[in-house]
Amino acid sequence: MYLNIAAVCLATGRTGGAVHWCERALVVDPDSGKARLRLAKAHLARHEHAVRLLLPLCALAGISCRPAWERP
Repeated sequence: MYLNIAAVCLATGRTGGAVHWCERALVVDPDSGKARLRLAKAHLARHEHAVRLLLPLCALAGISCRPAWERP
């Protein structure tokens, strides 16, 4: 049931809720691959959201926010 709630949270963009419910599922079953996958997806979505917010600020400050492997 926890993973179903986490899936709904992911689908609706509530990544914090998804993290919470995945962690609850992992308490019950620490070996759950599905819980670990959904937890990873939630953390990735949070990271991507943070990057989208940060890029305009970097541009205003004149800072390159490109990954190191893309810099000259």
